[in-house]
Amino acid sequence: MDHNALYGLQHAELGIIVLDSHRRVLTVSPVAAQMVGLQADGMTGQTLEQIHPHGSTARIHALLDAASQGHNDSRTSFLLPVPGRLLVLKAVFLVSLPGLTGGCYLLSLLDTRHALIPDTAPPPAPTVALLKIPVETPQGALLIDPAEVLFLKASGRYAEVKTLTGRPRLCNLSLKELEERLDPQRFLRVHRAYLVNVTFAAGFRRRGDSCELDMADQPASVIPIGRSRVQLVRDRLGL
Repeated sequence: MDHNALYGLQHAELGIIVLDSHRRVLTVSPVAAQMVGLQADGMTGQTLEQIHPHGSTARIHALLDAASQGHNDSRTSFLLPVPGRLLVLKAVFLVSLPGLTGGCYLLSLLDTRHALIPDTAPPPAPTVALLKIPVETPQGALLIDPAEVLFLKASGRYAEVKTLTGRPRLCNLSLKELEERLDPQRFLRVHRAYLVNVTFAAGFRRRGDSCELDMADQPASVIPIGRSRVQLVRDRLGL
């Protein structure tokens, strides 16, 4: 390993997630929560499927199975892709811990980007515009035309996609990445949890101290507008 890579690894922060014997989150470090794009408090008591609803979940369970059987080799670690980064995930099973019955799992996460210091890291890749939005189905991926999308809603590290006629479907891209890659003339971030296709905005109204958008579906979806974004929304809609 060259000096720059070694330096980066020595100074990298380590994320820690502790699971009980039923593989529910007992505690999570702030660094780990930041790595997976969730709030630490909101992860406590959740299952792997709730915090990582993706194809990698089965791999993580296999990794935990190997750790519980006493293995400490390549079967207990693998690379976990999350939006914007690639994590090294390592599992250890602790047979006995005060106050816990049945043992627990210790998951450590390391961001592979830290293997390079800033001076040697390659320049970031240019943002590629999305021509289709991929959503998960039991058969694979369905590609949706962005023009058909009413709005996108944050769902953990992923996003729910709502069209005019279909039920919400899960996209494995984060709301932030979708905002960066979709047409900004069509899609507007109106709330930290919502990205709206403004061509389907059918109404704007106040409700007490807050403002909302009514969308063009039936019955109309009601989208909250963040207080800091009200004027931006009014400007874009000519209000």
